[in-house]
Amino acid sequence: MVFSLKLKLQTILFFLSTLFIPMTTKGANHPLSPHSAFLSEKTWRFDFSGSVLKRQSNESLFSFPELGIIYSVVKKVELSAFWPFLILTRTNRPALASSGDINLSTKVALYARKNWAAAFRFWVKLPNAQDEKKLGTDQTDFFSAVLFSERIRSFEFSQNFGLGILGSPTALRSQEDVYPFGLSATIRPKKLAFFSEWYGQASPHPAYVFSRLSAGVGYEAGKFAFKLSALKGLTEKPKGYQNLLGADWGVNLGFQWFRK
Repeated sequence: MVFSLKLKLQTILFFLSTLFIPMTTKGANHPLSPHSAFLSEKTWRFDFSGSVLKRQSNESLFSFPELGIIYSVVKKVELSAFWPFLILTRTNRPALASSGDINLSTKVALYARKNWAAAFRFWVKLPNAQDEKKLGTDQTDFFSAVLFSERIRSFEFSQNFGLGILGSPTALRSQEDVYPFGLSATIRPKKLAFFSEWYGQASPHPAYVFSRLSAGVGYEAGKFAFKLSALKGLTEKPKGYQNLLGADWGVNLGFQWFRK
């Protein structure tokens, strides 16, 4: 009975994710969350946000502050960097804190018209979080993805598909291949934006297979924007090394400042 109710809830959430779709940014600050193939019209964008993620193993991961910067080069290339500070709380155990991993990415426009676009994105995760504190893997990971987006009036739909190479934290000279994916939809009635995302990764190794749903709302006024989003993990078991990919639910609140 419980399984049937959970299955129905996931089905409803997935259906809702196809109805609503982000502003100028993705809803969750996760490297695998979907990106638009349309490059930003702003030259600079600065992100300041915070989030909480509840894991299945009675752990809560607080990420604050989360700092991001995006720079657009001649409207053909987008460079970005993202860095969080992490605090892991556990039931009846001391909290652990550490600087998070640094994510650097580049997005290159392949084709762009008024209503649809294609782009290529690659990004690298630099090991800055501490393995012994269950906040990182001490390994460098590389990802790449092809992005497709289409705009129909006030709607935008995006699809991301790619390949990731994860360094192994347990075996020397070993790696794990994963296949990240993401779908997103956004509707922008004037200055508001309602969005949802479904993203995750596939892999021959079951421990690295996961997916999440995220939905939220954003508001943009002049050089500033705000966003509030929530996510729900769709995989019940702990995922990844030390459950770094695991998620039950989470909330993210962000602020952005633009400069042309």
